[in-house]
Amino acid sequence: MKRFLYLILILLICGLSNGCNQGPSKGDMIALQVGNKKISLERLKKDIAFQGAELIDANSHPLKLEGPLLESLVDYYLIQTYAEEHGISVTQAELLRAVGEIKKDYPGDSFEETLLRRYVNIDEWKEALRRELVKKKVFEAVTVAARPPSFQQIEKYYRTHVDEFKRPQRVRFRQIVTRSLEKAKEALSRINKGESIANLAPLYSYSPEATKGGEVGWVEKGQLPPSMDNVLFSLPVGKVSRIVKSPYGYHIFQVMDIVQEGLPQLRDVADKIQSQLYSQAREEAFKKWLAEQRANTTVKVMTKTLERTRSSNEKG
Repeated sequence: MKRFLYLILILLICGLSNGCNQGPSKGDMIALQVGNKKISLERLKKDIAFQGAELIDANSHPLKLEGPLLESLVDYYLIQTYAEEHGISVTQAELLRAVGEIKKDYPGDSFEETLLRRYVNIDEWKEALRRELVKKKVFEAVTVAARPPSFQQIEKYYRTHVDEFKRPQRVRFRQIVTRSLEKAKEALSRINKGESIANLAPLYSYSPEATKGGEVGWVEKGQLPPSMDNVLFSLPVGKVSRIVKSPYGYHIFQVMDIVQEGLPQLRDVADKIQSQLYSQAREEAFKKWLAEQRANTTVKVMTKTLERTRSSNEKG
């Protein structure tokens, strides 16, 4: 934990508003210019490491700035410039909160250990997270004018995407799963004499849901192996199955509830459609904004700087 806080402190000292990514100092070679922003060769290499996702060697010679890599870098600098001009940054509290949310899924110090096992530098991971938080804020700012879909648009989407909303048959069931046929027969015999699967599951079943009376929950038709699927979806509610063998062992099923396949009503999926269409509208607005920024921004790749660096390294 002390090490984690120390790494956070380093990041905060660098500054949550790009304090560690300021413009080139005196003597730095300019490798790229996006609008008025001048990017030094050293900073460019660091940014390529983030944008290239390990697919590009920032120290390769010659270093070529073209195609998707150049587009990705330009987009990043355009977003960063907008953030700087509009006072958009990530506060200490926001960064810590974001880190905390991610770490919730990792007990103890296992999060840091996971990064280390994958050869991921913790500081670099936090810097990537900070960039994503800034990008998200810029996205929110430049797409604020995007309008939620109208009811007519929601209704049209529902009618033209019927297959997307069709639901297969589902069943909710209990089960007992044993490793041996003998144990399954013993459990089934007791069920046939009047005892319930719910009470017998903790005694006979080795599957995780045994402690919950064997209740698995909802399963759609086609999700399970055929030997299980065919039996489950032929049972009426309340009926106990015969013993069914599967790759997992020997099963005894009891269906608790059935929902037949069908198409949900518009009112049941309207909120989902609205959210989906609104997200799409904002994504399109963001892409349009970026395209406008690119069209109105001069980009200069300093090939001579890259060539001089190449020659210098070759001589060395």
